Amino acid sequence: MIKIKNKTLYLIFITIFLHVIFINFHPVNFEYIFFEAHNFVNDNFNKDIALNFFKQQANTFFFSFIVSCFSFVFPFIKPIYIGKAISILSYLFIGLSIINILSKNKSITDHDKFGFILLFLLVTNPIIWVFGYRSTPDLISMAIGLYGFSIFYIFEQKKKDILLFCIPSFLIGFATALKPIVGIYLIASISILEIKFTKKFLKKLFLISIAYSIIPIFYFSLVYINFKFFLFTDYYKEVLSVVDNSSKYLSNFILYTSFLFICLLPIISGALINLLKNLKILWLLINVFVILLVFFSGNQFLSLSVEMSFGLFDKFLNTDILRGVLCVISYIFVLFLLCELKKLYKNKDLKNIKLLFVGVIYILIISASLASQRYLIVIVPLFYLIFKYYYNNKINYLFVAIICIPANIILIGNQYLTGSLSFQIIQKIKQEKMIDKVCVGAIGSHVSHYFTLEDRLPKNCVLKDFHIINGINSGSIYSVKDKFLILNKSYSVIKVR
Repeated sequence: MIKIKNKTLYLIFITIFLHVIFINFHPVNFEYIFFEAHNFVNDNFNKDIALNFFKQQANTFFFSFIVSCFSFVFPFIKPIYIGKAISILSYLFIGLSIINILSKNKSITDHDKFGFILLFLLVTNPIIWVFGYRSTPDLISMAIGLYGFSIFYIFEQKKKDILLFCIPSFLIGFATALKPIVGIYLIASISILEIKFTKKFLKKLFLISIAYSIIPIFYFSLVYINFKFFLFTDYYKEVLSVVDNSSKYLSNFILYTSFLFICLLPIISGALINLLKNLKILWLLINVFVILLVFFSGNQFLSLSVEMSFGLFDKFLNTDILRGVLCVISYIFVLFLLCELKKLYKNKDLKNIKLLFVGVIYILIISASLASQRYLIVIVPLFYLIFKYYYNNKINYLFVAIICIPANIILIGNQYLTGSLSFQIIQKIKQEKMIDKVCVGAIGSHVSHYFTLEDRLPKNCVLKDFHIINGINSGSIYSVKDKFLILNKSYSVIKVR
C-alpha cells in the first residue's frame, strides 16, 4: 500500500501534470497583457513596454518582468508557456506549505493523512484549480506568500534564530511585489509569533520588516521614478476606488463574504450540517425569520459586480433572487464565524483566533475597492487552515465529488472553447486581411494582442465597420462555433455600417 506521505507528493505532481497537459490553451481574460511584455529585458528595459502594460492593467509589472527574464534566457519558449508554467508551480508551493504547517502541529495525530486530504480539498476548489491554467500572477503570488507563512510557522515552532526569519519575510515580500494584497501573509505570519515586548523580539520584528521590504521598496520606487505613481495609474485609481458610500461598501462586503463562504464549502459543509442539527428550535425559528428579512431587503439594495459573478452559470440565475440569496449566504457565514470564534475562545486556541481576525481584516480592506473574485484566492488557503479540523467529513468529500470536480471540468471546457474559438475567428480575419477593419468586441479580453494599441481603445474600436459579437447572426460574414458537454459557444463577425 502506498504510504500517505507519498500520496501527498503524488497528489502535488498529479495536479501539476493535469495542468501541464493543457498548457497550450489559448489565452483568455487579459492573459495576453502579461506576456506581451516578454521583450522588456531583451529590449534593454524599454520603458514603453512597461508603459503600455500600465495603460491596460492595474496589476504590478513584476510578473511580466519575471516572464521577460525567462524569455531572455529561454527565447525558444513561447512567453505564454512561461507564464503558465510559473502559475503551475503554485501547486508545489501550496503542497509544501500544507506539509510544513501540519508536520509541526502537535494536536494532529496523523499528519500525512491529514495533509493529503486537506491538500486535496484545497486544490480541487474551483477558484484554486482554474487559475492554475492562467498566465497571471494571482495564484503564484498567493502560493509564495503561503509558503513564506508556512516557513514562519516552522521557525516559530522550533524557536529558530531570528536571522532565519528573514528568509520567509523575503519570500512574502517577493509575493507582495507580484500582488500587493498578498502582504496580508506578513500580518498573518507576525500574528503567530510569540509576542514579547523585549529587545530581542523588537529586533526580530525589525529584521522581518527589512527583509520583507527589500523587493517591494525597490520595485515600487523604480515605478515611481519612471512613471510617477506607485500602485496604479490615475485611470485605474479611479476605476478601482469605486466605493464612495456605505451602501456600496456593504454590498462589496456581502459579495466577498458570500463568495468566500461558497469557496469554503468543500471543507466546512459537514460542520455546517452538524451545527444545524444541534441548533435549538427557538434559535432556528429566529434565524429563519431573520433570513427571510435579509433575503427580501437584500434583493432591493445589493449592488452586483461584473468581476464577482458565477461566470457562464450567470445566465441560469435570476438577478433579483441572486441578490437575496447572496445576502443570506453572507449572513450565514457571519454567524458561522461567530460560532467558530466562540469555539476557538473556549478551546483557548489563540493562534487560530488571531488568524481568523487577520482573515476578517483582509475582507474589510478589500471591500473598499472594486469587488473581484481574484482577491479571494489570496485568503482561501488561510481559512482552510483555520477550519482544518473539519476536513474529515464524508459530506465534504461528497461536496467535492458532485460540485467541485464537475464545476472544474465545465470551467476548463469553457476556457478551452473561449480561447480556441477566439483564436479561430482571429485567424479568419487575418487571412482576409481585415484585422484593421474589425472591432474586437466580444473577444477583446482574449485576443486584443493581435490588434494595435490604438485599435484596442473603445472610442476607436466602435467606429470600425465590422464587429465581433457573441453567437451566430443571420447577417454574419464569418462565424465559428463549438461545444463541450453542456456548453455551446459561438462568435461571429458582422457588418455594422
